[in-house]
Amino acid sequence: MLQQQGAGSRLVARPFPQHLGEATVGIDRQIALARFDHDVPDAPPDDVIGLKAVRHRTAVR
Repeated sequence: MLQQQGAGSRLVARPFPQHLGEATVGIDRQIALARFDHDVPDAPPDDVIGLKAVRHRTAVR
């Protein structure tokens, strides 16, 4: 009977560091995604790229 008293704490203590590490990695990814719009410049719209290509083709002729 005395051997089973510590079983619950062992069941909690073993997976806890793993869950803590997974939560830390998840938070790091979330922070990186939150800053994505600030860190990565926007691409020019497709219609602007298309207009530049058309102007370039007509200017070359």
